[in-house]
Amino acid sequence: MNAIPLSLTCTLKQSDTLLRIDYLVENTRNETLFVRVRGALLTKPSRRPYSFLRSDPLRLFLSYQEAIIPPLIEVYVPLTPPAVRLEPGEKYEDFAEIDVPVEEWHPYGPVDYPLQPEPVEVQDIEFVTEYLRQQDVTSTSVYRHEAGLYVAVGEHSQRLSGTFRTPAPFTVLRRADDFFRY
Repeated sequence: MNAIPLSLTCTLKQSDTLLRIDYLVENTRNETLFVRVRGALLTKPSRRPYSFLRSDPLRLFLSYQEAIIPPLIEVYVPLTPPAVRLEPGEKYEDFAEIDVPVEEWHPYGPVDYPLQPEPVEVQDIEFVTEYLRQQDVTSTSVYRHEAGLYVAVGEHSQRLSGTFRTPAPFTVLRRADDFFRY
């Protein structure tokens, strides 16, 4: 197994209405990789990552990983976030962004947002994506909603993450319904 880690470099930009993470992934390994770079929606890709609060310590979790299907939810086919294919030595640069105040969201959560969410002030962010090695991919297809992206299905995904402390607190609207935080 190739134990060389990937390079993930992130820069955070904050305004009163937006959080933006500029990121660069460099494939420093000697194998082809598929790196998830969007949130999965039924009809189009989204630069908005899945978002929800985590505790211990309190932070906003932003993710392009495959979302965990909540207990008691049944799906015919799980949603797979689109990925970019990176050959050895290639780099991929992009950004993720989310509106402030941040609403908690992932594709298996309730559609309607609660009328009275709890505003929570946060300064810490964990940004996470994942990649699959070519040998762990069981099927690949071109993602029809955005050129250059693929739907790569497989096992043994590897996590890539970055953490940030924002210069100023921002608000997350914590859901009080049966929203599943993983």
